[in-house]
Amino acid sequence: MSRVKKHLLAANNFFLGVTNFLILPLPDSWQLVDVLTPPDVDVSFTSQNISWVTSGSATYLLADPQRSLSLELLLQIKKGNTQRFKPVLKPIESQGILWIGQHAATQTFGKITRGVFKKRWEEGLQILLPCEVLQRTLCLTFTGNCSREVLQEILKVIPYAECHT
Repeated sequence: MSRVKKHLLAANNFFLGVTNFLILPLPDSWQLVDVLTPPDVDVSFTSQNISWVTSGSATYLLADPQRSLSLELLLQIKKGNTQRFKPVLKPIESQGILWIGQHAATQTFGKITRGVFKKRWEEGLQILLPCEVLQRTLCLTFTGNCSREVLQEILKVIPYAECHT
């Protein structure tokens, strides 16, 4: 396996400071690219002097410039259990369980449609990560015009993610 870089996904506010969503691992060749849409934090919780989002959302762009690949990451966080998230991938092609830290997460591969007038299908990977420690559920949805193998490459490093300290 290639080396892994960890990226802090967080919102920065002049008055409230930094509020963390997640520490996301990516294969070494992948980069996190800034997007124009700022993260949205509805509710946060402070644990060990670190502020964590317990309700909010953010969109990120992941890029592997060496292979001219990009993925969109939609990160949503809600208080409580996973029942409040609706599947966005249709049709669902496969599902499974993976461990992220001490948490059992659900992984789902499928397709998502893009476009208004000229519809196209993209590959998708959705991960539901319940975190009992902070009483929140994270939903990570990776989509892109890529092969399933690209998403599996991302999935291999996801177990190194950190959802709390």
